[in-house]
Amino acid sequence: MNTTEVSDIAKKYQFPVLYSKRAVFWFAFLFTSIAGGILLSINLKRQGKEKGILPVMLFSVLFSSGIFALGEIAPANFPSGLFYLSYFIGAAMLSNFFWKKYLADMQYTANPIGKALIICIIFTIPILIWAFWDLFNSL
Repeated sequence: MNTTEVSDIAKKYQFPVLYSKRAVFWFAFLFTSIAGGILLSINLKRQGKEKGILPVMLFSVLFSSGIFALGEIAPANFPSGLFYLSYFIGAAMLSNFFWKKYLADMQYTANPIGKALIICIIFTIPILIWAFWDLFNSL
């Protein structure tokens, strides 16, 4: 379904076009809580709930920074599963706590994630290249 079709459906039923809770969760889990926070903030802006953007983005940035800092100071034998658990916690906070606080259980039309996915991949590729470059140069 393309963007025009989604807009037509939204107009027909008068539902706002928002990124879904599932999209917010998976972007926060797979990329960072910053990516999920940006999607949720876009939703808040579209709904005129701008006062929720600052808490969402503060949480997203501070949570991601904490995970990155932990990764820098963690010993080499630190269980990687704990990092995945922390990604899950950040994603769950955005898609459950913050979503319920600011958007509740409103009906909406799901916004296609294609553009957001491409943008996240474009940002992720240089980070992965840098990480592998750093890894192989430190051996």
